[in-house]
Amino acid sequence: MLTGRNLANHFAAIGARLAMVVLFVFLNAFFVRARGIDANADARVRVTFPFDNSVLSSEYMSNESALNSLRQLVDVTNGDLNIEIVAYSSPEGNENYNKALSARRAASVKSYILSLVPESNPTIKVVPASESWDQFRAYIVSDKTLDASSRSELLLIIDSDNTADEKEALIKSDTNYKRLYFKYFRSLRYADISLRIKNPALLALFNGDSRLSSPVVYFPVGSKNIVPGYMGNKNNLEEMVAFFRENPSAAEDYVIVGASSPEGPVSVNDRLAIMRASVMADYIAERVPEVRGKLRIRSVGEDWAGLRAAVLGENSLTDDEKQEICEIIDSNASATSKKAALKQHPAYNTVSSKCFPVLRRQSLAPADSSAIAVVPVPVAAEKDTTATVVATETGEKTDTMPRLPRLASIRTKATVLGESAPVERDTVVTEPEKVYESERNMVAAVKTNLLYDAITAVNVEVEIPIWEQLSVNAEFVTPWWETGNKYCFQTQYVSAEVRYWFKPWEGTGVEKLRGWFAAPYVAFGQYDFQYDKQINYQGEFWSAGLTAGYSMPIGKNKKSNLEFSFSFGYMESPFRHYYPADDYSKLIHDPYRDGTRYWLGPTKAKVSLVIPICVPTGRKKEVSND
Repeated sequence: MLTGRNLANHFAAIGARLAMVVLFVFLNAFFVRARGIDANADARVRVTFPFDNSVLSSEYMSNESALNSLRQLVDVTNGDLNIEIVAYSSPEGNENYNKALSARRAASVKSYILSLVPESNPTIKVVPASESWDQFRAYIVSDKTLDASSRSELLLIIDSDNTADEKEALIKSDTNYKRLYFKYFRSLRYADISLRIKNPALLALFNGDSRLSSPVVYFPVGSKNIVPGYMGNKNNLEEMVAFFRENPSAAEDYVIVGASSPEGPVSVNDRLAIMRASVMADYIAERVPEVRGKLRIRSVGEDWAGLRAAVLGENSLTDDEKQEICEIIDSNASATSKKAALKQHPAYNTVSSKCFPVLRRQSLAPADSSAIAVVPVPVAAEKDTTATVVATETGEKTDTMPRLPRLASIRTKATVLGESAPVERDTVVTEPEKVYESERNMVAAVKTNLLYDAITAVNVEVEIPIWEQLSVNAEFVTPWWETGNKYCFQTQYVSAEVRYWFKPWEGTGVEKLRGWFAAPYVAFGQYDFQYDKQINYQGEFWSAGLTAGYSMPIGKNKKSNLEFSFSFGYMESPFRHYYPADDYSKLIHDPYRDGTRYWLGPTKAKVSLVIPICVPTGRKKEVSND
């Protein structure tokens, strides 16, 4: 019988081919079309407020980024702006109380803006508002976790002619209320600040194509190295150096600002952004010795505001997709949660390839600005084309979702107070408590093919994630079956794949390696088959082709996966024929019946159990507590 053979040469060949495939995939992933961010005359900033509170705090939720954007625009224009403020409260509690609370929030925002430019006179208009029913309606329309019946019932209540207090009572009786409260209500306590620059000449400061704008140098993903041939960097580098060469004193008036795209760990991106600014400062100082030691750097970190602007300016995205993505960006969730939500969106590949590259950049900002430089957030150009609430020129709120039939007025007891006491009968709503769990990262997965297991074939696979949508899979199979000397089935082979996952992984833990995938594969092996005196062959084979499959979570906690895959390819096998003698105790080679077989068609079919191997990252992530 055939014993184990040395497969070193086979593994070496697999490694060489695997390296070529990985190099090919990475080269194709990194060469993306360059594009710029177009900023408009309008900008919108959204700030949020704590429960039953009108104090504007930069430390609350994502206010710091929003206020930085606001300060930059006010600083650059010296307050020469037309500003409109609309403030809201969440739809809970007494409507009159919430109307007064919204007015206090708008006044707080107005006072803050005036404090930025005490000697200027911006035109500020405060639009009366109260509870954010329109935004709540928009969230319900876009909530894919609601079934059609629940969505219709909720929209019927919101669109009814009832008073706000009566609508609230009906919403609270809905079975989805608690989940919707924890998911959306913190985002409904906000103020929208719309800004329009009065002087058109100032628009050049924010126009990426203008000669008056700051030259922008872009960086490849994950890199701090300046590449002159990347995304038109050569001309921008020349402009940057020429600017400081002609104006050495500009080193005291401007800072070099680095930014990164929101993908991967926040700490890594923050460090990468500041390194990009530092590398640019060294580049300029080397060519303009007069500014050496005078240049200053600053970091944006992950540029969420720039991402929002890029999404709104991307023509390949539909209006619905833009609105859904902007809702994720504008949410009060953590950066990690936002990234996970973005990766779940069907348009993520478009955002990743067309919007992310322009965020990996370095630019200039006025040194006396109190803000970290960010791209102003433009308002969508078409006011009434999104599927959710937008603002008209008169300040009236509208949306394009068709209104449902009105409900007859229903009289019911409403709560007495506003956000300060959202209690009605036996329904008690409190501010959601933050719940955290340890974050774990999948480093590999071990698998076994259940179809092979059914025929007592020993097999094991190992898959390792290597990039956002790429993994490497290696398989070793050695089935062994024989009955005396008369029957024998022995084979061993090894195969390797580089898999591309069509949907980005949803998180850092067991959520990886799920969904549809495709992969090129190579396989090498040897065999010994004997069936009585009719079939007696030994030989080797190699195969190459394509694998397609789908992996889905299983089990109560969905910690493991079940993977289905099918391979199609070419196989070639030189073989040797023999016949048994002396009652199967000897094998005699029959060279006249040796040959080579060729095959083009199905080569593998697998149903595999996948067990993830995860390690703790030392970080904690916020999870929902409903």
